Amino acid sequence: MEILNKTTRYASLLILPLLASGCYEDVALELASDPVLCLNSIITAGEPVEARVTHTWYYSQVYTYDNNHKRDVTVRDAEVRLYADGELKETLTFTDDLTYRGSYCPAPGETIRIEAVSPVYGDASGEVVIPPSPEAGIPEYSATATGCTVYRSDDDPYTQDVVNLYLMLDITLPLGGGDGSLLYYIGCSTMTAFGEGGLSNSELWLWDFNYNAEPLFSEHISGLEAVFGGEPEDNLFFTSHSFAGRTYPLRLIFNGGRYSSYTFTDEDSGHHASVRIGVSSVSQSYYNWMMYSWKVDNGINGTLGDIGYAEDMAAFSNVSTHAGIIAARTVEYRDVDLHDFIDEQVKKAAEEN
Repeated sequence: MEILNKTTRYASLLILPLLASGCYEDVALELASDPVLCLNSIITAGEPVEARVTHTWYYSQVYTYDNNHKRDVTVRDAEVRLYADGELKETLTFTDDLTYRGSYCPAPGETIRIEAVSPVYGDASGEVVIPPSPEAGIPEYSATATGCTVYRSDDDPYTQDVVNLYLMLDITLPLGGGDGSLLYYIGCSTMTAFGEGGLSNSELWLWDFNYNAEPLFSEHISGLEAVFGGEPEDNLFFTSHSFAGRTYPLRLIFNGGRYSSYTFTDEDSGHHASVRIGVSSVSQSYYNWMMYSWKVDNGINGTLGDIGYAEDMAAFSNVSTHAGIIAARTVEYRDVDLHDFIDEQVKKAAEEN
């Protein structure tokens, strides 16, 4: 799977899994026939709270026979209230992007409660404690060039460089285990930037992430699931149980990558590219939801359920209606600057041309 895929200039994209805004699960459960409120929110410490309010439905009620038309299940007339440590902070406002949004920014340690009331579908509520800040150190890396080409033209006053550098990247990120109760998620993005004195169009791509190189990414896989082919792919959530009270060197290995640039410059401006690691401390509800999702998609329950040898799993929910999820995360960022490595490889390739 391609973990890091798109570079952005002076910006980063933390690739974090987003919880489904709807409440459809392909499971056979005995549910009440009347729809109820479905409440979803992923709360990030230091950022305004957003929530999505929909109602539950049956598949046949939402999709037409050809699946080309989907019924809108958004609840637009709900009153959505936000509480912090039991104190009402604000009522969220419905916006054009079909979410309810406020201005209050929660802090780590606060208990956030969201209550939604609809005149048609009743009420729903859920709460979560904003997790503590992650204990992330300064990352180190080693990179290996697997190929590099440089085209340079001196036909005009400016120098035109076209660079294609293929690489492998091995990052070590120190993580603190705290008392063993921390729940982590790792997300990554790539960044490129203009160099001084020149105009550059550059991109950095990374792919072929080696999940198996880091044991923590497989800690949720049981022995039986491993026998049936359970893989850690698409799951970068883990606990700090195994390294409580100490620092753990987390390995992030990419077996493939490419840096490319197209530059007009009157002087050597350098090649500015980096990897941004988003280290998230997540709530128990966030972790539980992602473990449920993995088990359904990749675990033994999903595998055997597909062929009728296991019962369907009920979706995890911490909302009063048993529909939706209230989750939280506290995020810090660590950057891996590849400028020196890229410059060295480009210089070496240019000299060999």
